[in-house]
Amino acid sequence: MGGKQRRWWKHLQVLVASLVALVFIQGCLPTVEVKKRAGMMAKGEEKNSKPVLKWEERMKSGEYDEFMKEAQGVYQSAEDPQLKQKALYYMALTQIHPENPSRDLKRAEGYFRKLIVLYPDGIYAQESRVWLGLISIIEKSKKIDIEIEKKKQEFSR
Repeated sequence: MGGKQRRWWKHLQVLVASLVALVFIQGCLPTVEVKKRAGMMAKGEEKNSKPVLKWEERMKSGEYDEFMKEAQGVYQSAEDPQLKQKALYYMALTQIHPENPSRDLKRAEGYFRKLIVLYPDGIYAQESRVWLGLISIIEKSKKIDIEIEKKKQEFSR
């Protein structure tokens, strides 16, 4: 009886984390036009970050690998720290995108960690910390699911 209650609680935690992630993604990825109107564009951001700002278009069209190659090139060649941060951030988001067939939470976690280490006070540092927390919750819930399955197999014997 206690196992069912705990399982319910774990599933609720995963659901809440997923909903938070969905709301967070939609709220944290304003388009360039919205940023312009709101006065949120950083100095020189619009002209320097064109390849990275096409992220939403590329995700809708399923160009995950192409975007990753392009963003890695931007990251390696850019001199502007804000552009480097943006490239890292969007590479991480691409790795955790739910429709990406080669989704990789560990790689996304690496990009977020790198962003925090290299730019601890940067424009995406706080969002990266939140994403790391969500990734941690997802990983824990996966482990719990595996444990639940093992317990089910033990009880069925």
